[in-house]
Amino acid sequence: MIMGEGTSQRLQQVKKSVERFVAGAVEPLAAEIRETGIIPDSVIAGARELGLFGMIIPNGYGGLDLDVAGACTLLEVVGHSCPGLACLLGVHNCLAVAIGLLGTGAQKAKYLPDLASGGLIGGYALPFGDWSGWPAVTVVEEEKNERHVLNGVVRWVANGPVADLVGVVARAPARAGGLPLFYAVEKDYRTCTVGAIKKLGGLEGFAVSEMVLEEYEVGDGVLQGCQEGLVKEVLYEILNICMVGLAACWLGAVKRVVKICLAAASQGDGKMSGAGRRARLNVLSKVHVETEALAGMVTEVARKLNRGEGAGWEGLAARVKASEVFIEVTRQAAELLAGIEGKEGDILASLRRDADAAAIVGGGNELIRQVIGKLIAGKG
Repeated sequence: MIMGEGTSQRLQQVKKSVERFVAGAVEPLAAEIRETGIIPDSVIAGARELGLFGMIIPNGYGGLDLDVAGACTLLEVVGHSCPGLACLLGVHNCLAVAIGLLGTGAQKAKYLPDLASGGLIGGYALPFGDWSGWPAVTVVEEEKNERHVLNGVVRWVANGPVADLVGVVARAPARAGGLPLFYAVEKDYRTCTVGAIKKLGGLEGFAVSEMVLEEYEVGDGVLQGCQEGLVKEVLYEILNICMVGLAACWLGAVKRVVKICLAAASQGDGKMSGAGRRARLNVLSKVHVETEALAGMVTEVARKLNRGEGAGWEGLAARVKASEVFIEVTRQAAELLAGIEGKEGDILASLRRDADAAAIVGGGNELIRQVIGKLIAGKG
């Protein structure tokens, strides 16, 4: 595994630094990020300085060398104020994991230091389930002069609009058995360009896009540093790491909603009837239980990945659970605290809009459920 163990003491030190960064540099710009959908350069620079682009990259390549649980801890802290930035960082680090697991020594030396520093921003498009049929990746691979040439459109590239290096899956030539291979595609804006961009509700600053490949020569970017036939299993592991990271991002946002609820609910009790107070306590209790259940789920999946046990379908399930808890908790909070004014009221209103948007694009949850079904049935 690429992830190091890290120590709890070191993690707590890093966490405190990230909390200060979020409070001092991210939170003051959170409204601007929600409004524009763009993460300011100053925030990206601060994340680079703290090493967040190298959370799970080994020290030897300039990273923080945290394990999955440690990375989730930091993603939750960032997600509390800016889920979009947390998702950008999570996706970026997952590409680094892929290179660490599948890359050769030369490829790791070439890419990992720049990924750790944030000098390169990573993105990827991984297919689910049936490697030949999922529409996220429609790349045609050709052999020309014994070099791999890619032509086609790669759909749903996470971090696509801002990524400098993208992980793409395509099948190997027939002579190599048609097995899936993982490619590190360097965007050179001549043979590799950004196509249609889609922003996701509740994740301002994070977007997916198409990527158009025209006679793109992969060259040394074929990542095949693992035993033949294991690429698929390794990519499922990376997918699980990605999904539990996304769940941690949403968990941070959910805890923000709960914090607003608790602060606002403590005000004005004297004007409320006994029945009203009991109703509000019931809602707050339900919100608390949902949040704690989600936190426990994220922690358990991350620890399984740390132990090298794999998580099967559980990382994907955590991602579905997290987005659905966010939608439900935010809606309950909006009904409970209708009319709240000031900064917290503006934040809650924005989060409510995010929840509505997340529900609209929630078809992704149904797709993940189908994948989980295949995994449980042993057909993934």
